[in-house]
Amino acid sequence: MSLLSLPNDILLQLPQHMRNLEDFTNASSSCRLLHALFARTLPKTILHLAARCGPTFFSPDPDFLALATARSVAAWATASPATRTPQLIEAFRDGPRGILDLALRHDVTGVGLTMDEIRRMHRKRFSVINPLNATLDAMIGKEWYRQPNFWEGGADDAYTLYAEIDGATMQLLLYGELFGGSMESFLRPKAGLPPPLGVDVRIEFVKYCIPDWICMPSHDNWRDDEFEVLPVGPYAEMDDEHKLEGNQLALVHLLGGAMFRGWLWKSAWRRVLIAAGAFENDDGGWPEGWRMMLEGTEYRRQRYGDDEQEEWEEWEGFEEGEQGQEEKDETEEGDDMEQADAGKEDNVVEEDNAVEEDDTEDETEAQLDNWRFKLFWKILTQTGGLEGMEMVAQFKGREEGKEVIMRPEWKARITHIRDQVLALEDEERPGSQVFGKHGKLHVSHAPDLANELYLCCAGMWCGL
Repeated sequence: MSLLSLPNDILLQLPQHMRNLEDFTNASSSCRLLHALFARTLPKTILHLAARCGPTFFSPDPDFLALATARSVAAWATASPATRTPQLIEAFRDGPRGILDLALRHDVTGVGLTMDEIRRMHRKRFSVINPLNATLDAMIGKEWYRQPNFWEGGADDAYTLYAEIDGATMQLLLYGELFGGSMESFLRPKAGLPPPLGVDVRIEFVKYCIPDWICMPSHDNWRDDEFEVLPVGPYAEMDDEHKLEGNQLALVHLLGGAMFRGWLWKSAWRRVLIAAGAFENDDGGWPEGWRMMLEGTEYRRQRYGDDEQEEWEEWEGFEEGEQGQEEKDETEEGDDMEQADAGKEDNVVEEDNAVEEDDTEDETEAQLDNWRFKLFWKILTQTGGLEGMEMVAQFKGREEGKEVIMRPEWKARITHIRDQVLALEDEERPGSQVFGKHGKLHVSHAPDLANELYLCCAGMWCGL
């Protein structure tokens, strides 16, 4: 009696008992009958088979498969937030392994992988992950440090960073895949979408899925604010801080949260937007205030003078904070720490309270466009995930005169996001949550990775 003589119902159960995905694909390609039957294998079963050969075929393990399933895991959690969000937070505390383990659970319905999705992920490795890794290396990694005279003016954004670039790339993409759906809730507030994953959930992700030595539980006494990190997951039984890199600090330096400017990341995305026709306003849909932000930056490396720095600070909403003046006089001029101690505040102004604190009763059209532009920018540059980050992964960020590719589908994506943001009513402006003893940092209710990172690594500056 041959294997193929067994009833189809029995043959359909074979994949559940196979060693890994390699055995599954070999058996599926052995004959037409098995190929046809195995095409009906459940996505959850395929995910289990893939996880069993993760180190060999899906590296980095478990990050790659966690990234592949993150969007569906987030959708599962938001479908019943009261009972599932705590499970998602618990999964975060074991890092990407916890996310993958959650995805593998049979009671987590609607989460799995088809063979077509696995093939798509492998294409994304070469079109997004590897190129984005090279881009980040040129902005915050070893390639960035190789600039001649790095500390003597060779780098406009010199800073001491200890980044693990492969991990930082996956962490940036994983954040977008997990919380991109939450951003959609703010773009379509009247669509009846599931509630977004909130600020507290996202901060738990940053703590444990973007681990940083400065965020270790043993460093709680470095902070004078209320901020707790548990000795679990990446921080479990770890006494040597040097076993962890500093990816929280590296990514906030990249993105430009709070006191950081993010020059290279912003310049790269500006070039993308210019290639999409934002500066030329080719479709007539770009507000004048938005286009002014892009003026004078096309295809050139900038030396940031005082005038341009003021423009960037106005864009980011930086204002002199109410705290930190005592420390300001104790630091040397030009030191990066001066900006932190001086209380440079990312006043996100995406909440009504911030408007009231500024005593602004009647906002101008330009000011309203400013909050819309900030929301548009965060969607584009922080929550793009695998689809959105491909646009910036095409260059390392420092090449002069290199043509920026703009595919029709990328341009359509950018203009769609723009139109969604511009369609929001003033009362649909996302609020924010205030952190710190003195209300120093406003973190948007909409996904706000840069400021969430700054909150988690603020122990570098004794907290908020």
